[in-house]
Amino acid sequence: MKEIKFRVWSISKSGNNGTMHYLKSKDSLQDLIEKERWKVMQFTGLKDKNGVPIYEGDIIEDNPGGKLNRYEVKYEKKYGRFCLDNYQGDTYGLQNSKRYIEVIGNVWENSDLLK
Repeated sequence: MKEIKFRVWSISKSGNNGTMHYLKSKDSLQDLIEKERWKVMQFTGLKDKNGVPIYEGDIIEDNPGGKLNRYEVKYEKKYGRFCLDNYQGDTYGLQNSKRYIEVIGNVWENSDLLK
């Protein structure tokens, strides 16, 4: 059975700072939502090459053939799947990816990694 976990980013009133929280139950998520503004990100069910859980909003990197690639993990509602978006018009299904990927950050705490 797929483990269901969530991660949430608290959005400060100024929108510039926040905090990442990892949750294992829907109840703890509800408690947090009542207190502040949040961006909820679901666990994909997959882990990177180092065993780090991969969530929506993660920035991942691979290096096939010496070429460095970075992607954001997104959920495609149209296809009901998690994907890798390279911001150049290309997306790849995360579940079907044969890449040797590593989580290097996330879009909330490390957005500069996508530049």
